[in-house]
Amino acid sequence: MRQDRRSQLRRERDRFAAFSFAGADLLIEIDGSGTIRYAAGAARRLTGRDASDLLDMAFLDLIAAEDAALVNALLDRLPEAGLRSDPVIIRLGSREAAASVPAVLSARRLAEAAEGCHLALSEARPEVVAHTFSARRDNPSGLLAAQDFERHAIDCLRLARELGGNLGVTFVELRDFDKFSERAGASIADALLSDVGGLLRAASVGGDAAGRLERSRFGIVHAASVTPDALAADVTALARRADPSATVAITSSTFNLSDGQPTPEDAANALSYAVAKFAGSGAAAFDGAGAEDSLKVLLAETVARANTFRSTVANQRFDIVYQPIVALADGAVHHYEALARFAGDHSPFEDIRFAEGVALIGEFDLAICRRVLETLAGACEVGGVAPKVAVNISGRSIGSDLFVATLRQLLSQYPALRDDIIFEITESTRIEDLVRVGNIVADLRASGYRVCLDDFGAGAASFPYLQALCVDLVKIDGSYVKKAQTEKRDQAIVRSMVMLCRELEIGTIAEMVETEQQAVLLRGFGIDYAQGWLFGRPRPLDAVLEPTAAGRQRRTAE
Repeated sequence: MRQDRRSQLRRERDRFAAFSFAGADLLIEIDGSGTIRYAAGAARRLTGRDASDLLDMAFLDLIAAEDAALVNALLDRLPEAGLRSDPVIIRLGSREAAASVPAVLSARRLAEAAEGCHLALSEARPEVVAHTFSARRDNPSGLLAAQDFERHAIDCLRLARELGGNLGVTFVELRDFDKFSERAGASIADALLSDVGGLLRAASVGGDAAGRLERSRFGIVHAASVTPDALAADVTALARRADPSATVAITSSTFNLSDGQPTPEDAANALSYAVAKFAGSGAAAFDGAGAEDSLKVLLAETVARANTFRSTVANQRFDIVYQPIVALADGAVHHYEALARFAGDHSPFEDIRFAEGVALIGEFDLAICRRVLETLAGACEVGGVAPKVAVNISGRSIGSDLFVATLRQLLSQYPALRDDIIFEITESTRIEDLVRVGNIVADLRASGYRVCLDDFGAGAASFPYLQALCVDLVKIDGSYVKKAQTEKRDQAIVRSMVMLCRELEIGTIAEMVETEQQAVLLRGFGIDYAQGWLFGRPRPLDAVLEPTAAGRQRRTAE
């Protein structure tokens, strides 16, 4: 009896210490099976249930489906008794709950019972929630999308430098994943991706510094204490559990971002380059570089590629093609989007993403704009009617005072074309000062130019942006267009976007439209315009121009 009393007092002491140290709103104790054995605190506010009702429940039943894999992996990876995990942002919820509740979770292994742990839950501050859940995420892995991972990874790197931390980045590839998916089926393949996503998030800095860069390629920023071999072994174990026949093989590459003490700018540029390189080529991208000199090689490659890109832009070694955006009501062309093409006819996506990462995108945006203006002006001089053209401007570019000043100077040379140019703001996640950019957008519109917000509904380019940026058009992110064919949830989201834009007198464009069935569906939603291969592939300007004497007369009159 005395021994039982002593054990009970010890458990109460541990609970009190855990609660006091955590400063949490709700303390939960679970056993080795994940069943709740003790709960105290603001249970109803966070879970919708009284603390007594939580007893004997599985803790994972309180977690929203999107974060179940993360929490499961976090508990599996808990350090030895007495140590706490780093806090992570999760969502509390259930299938019955109408909405999830964001919360901060940290865990501590019990000193007396190695199979159990204390869980501390606190309400997440609104600004933290907004930052965490504004990012674009991959489904079903739950990881950050490639570009959001790159941005978040660079933020982690800079913060670690300021605080004297030491971080590494590891790239993981599931080789032959497509073969496994075809053989095992989509549901099992998605389950593996969810498990891998949860594991990588749990092992990452802050529980969210991991991304899906391509279908079977992932990146993770982690503390130096996370060993690449252990990480690869954990991913391999998940793959083996899902695929006992060992179709899926794991390869990984790791870089210590503090090797050689590069400047923060150099390290950030190297990281951007590594993300783009791995997304494009996989583990083979880093063959031949040993662990001890891998960062040095990466820095050298980054500098060389930046110089090559800068030379390409300066010497205009690129072509521009134009893809039509048509009115869904009658199929008439509303305007064209100017798209860059580099030598070799390869996709410019990786090059442009690299330019975004190493702060060269402003030079490129100006070069594209200059070429479009020159081409349209030349067409008018020979009697052609210049089409309306959308020119892309990155959120990073428009956030630069030098870029904006140079753009204004360039536009002043072609005043007659102001009615024909639409500026399409891309990569809005790069915008740091919305108020300032909102003033720039207002100035462009006051000068006669129209402005479009790209990727509306994805990540940062969502409803709050319409409060700051008064635009003429929004381009609905292609992921919604694709999913709206089969998912009622996405259909409802698209309809809400269209209704909001109609109230604000903003035109709507759907991208990635490839079938007549999609066009019919989108027309029914009330979307104004559409872009995609159904309506035309990108072509050179001479293929879309219509020479007429009226064009010359109109320009002469102006």
